[in-house]
Amino acid sequence: MTRNTVLVTSILAILAFIAIILAVYFTTNESSSSEDNIPVDQQYYNQFENLAITTDDARCNEIALKVIKDDNGNVLDAGIAAALCIGVVNSASSGIGGNSFLVFQSENVYYTVDGRSVAPLDSTIDMFSNSDESQIGGLASAIPSSVQSYYQAHQDHGQTEWFNLWKYSIDMLQNGFTVSSFLADCISSKSDFIKNPYYNLD
Repeated sequence: MTRNTVLVTSILAILAFIAIILAVYFTTNESSSSEDNIPVDQQYYNQFENLAITTDDARCNEIALKVIKDDNGNVLDAGIAAALCIGVVNSASSGIGGNSFLVFQSENVYYTVDGRSVAPLDSTIDMFSNSDESQIGGLASAIPSSVQSYYQAHQDHGQTEWFNLWKYSIDMLQNGFTVSSFLADCISSKSDFIKNPYYNLD
């Protein structure tokens, strides 16, 4: 094999290699999801003909949909049922032991219901200078108002029976549910506190 033949063969091999790389590159780009070509600020928007339900747990989405489809509830009913569910499966962040603001629309009118908790009668402003007293014990436990706000909104604008908003979450509590890794970590990190009888009097 002459020197010129070797040179030509080498150049052809290099060109073939470059052609393969380019082919793979362009094929990969063309076969990528069409979503890749959508501007980032538009990727998370969509349009729905009837309704859209979203929470941070798919089980609660399903409960909200059941309230509408199976129990003849409206969107407010579904929202309350979903919130109750989140209080079960994500109780470290939400639940009936806390407070809330409820905002909803009915017949082109917007409503808000104040569900903020209130301090115990014996609590004082000065107690917040004592970190233990303001964070642990009875005086640190605000009186929750979420359920009151849910009930008030349902009485005025709900469509299905009040119990229908609770029954799915009650069923989860009675029959058990899969705990998320987040909730498991929260329980584990507070296990000593939870098991301490001083903070959990009968």
